[in-house]
Amino acid sequence: MKNKRSVPVSSNQPTLHDLTVSWLRDFKSQREKSTIEMYERVVRILEKSPVGSLKMSDLDRHSLQQLINENAAHPRTCQKIMLTYRQVIKYAISMHILPVYALYDLCEGISMPKYRPVERMPLSQEEKEAIRSAKSKLDPRELSYLMILMGCGLRREEAIALTPSDISIARRTIRVNKAVGFYKGSPYSKGTKNGIVRSVPMPPDTLLALQAYLPQITGNYLFSDKDGAMLTVGTYRTLWDGITRKIYKEMPAGSEHKLTAHRFRHNYCTLLCYQVPTISVRKVASLLGDSEAMVMNVYNHILEEKEDLEYVINVIAAEM
Repeated sequence: MKNKRSVPVSSNQPTLHDLTVSWLRDFKSQREKSTIEMYERVVRILEKSPVGSLKMSDLDRHSLQQLINENAAHPRTCQKIMLTYRQVIKYAISMHILPVYALYDLCEGISMPKYRPVERMPLSQEEKEAIRSAKSKLDPRELSYLMILMGCGLRREEAIALTPSDISIARRTIRVNKAVGFYKGSPYSKGTKNGIVRSVPMPPDTLLALQAYLPQITGNYLFSDKDGAMLTVGTYRTLWDGITRKIYKEMPAGSEHKLTAHRFRHNYCTLLCYQVPTISVRKVASLLGDSEAMVMNVYNHILEEKEDLEYVINVIAAEM
């Protein structure tokens, strides 16, 4: 039986799907394109689900639970559904379609599938050896991209957005002041994560790779397609697949590995954290383009490994 507290305060009765479309158009059209794309995926889910065709007055707590259950095999998708659903219910309240207590009535007590983020793993010794063996088989473009990820820890979207002017051979640095986003597979330029602009020093191997590659660049971007334009999702995959295919060939038969751009960034981050306190956590965060809080949250286990409690206690004892 429907909870009578969920009876709306207006006779205007759009469906959940239609109201979500209106909310997305009116309140999210100025958001980043990748964010809009996420919400559009939820709209498509509502389009196919019986729950999406329900009038707002017909929604109850079981409606959301049904929607979650239909997508339970994809926990991350369920999180996005919940995020969208709650905002749409708030929108309905603000439009006097639902009463103020509807947010609690319709959204609380929902059982969500457990989401387990992919475990961050630095490169294994076997992978590092395969990369060393594969370097000579990579063309200058492939090698430069790989060395930027491995030696400078850039995010994939930051590396793709680089232009030749962002590289300073004289100062041995890479300026990171923009990124690329993808909307329906096509690229667009955007700011860096959190708006952080940084200068990252290049280790010798990265510097050498770029010195050889820069004179060959004809497009506007460091890693452009054949027409000199920014990489699309498809042309990026071609670049990355070409790199990883050559690395995998250097691994023992039967090896199962999944190299992603983020694995190289994580490996860089891990190596930096092992240098604390030679460098500070603040400096690590600066090189990564992240906050100190993020570094502490993600890499605290490494920082704790380096702590020498016995040494500290001995220092205190010597002062007593």
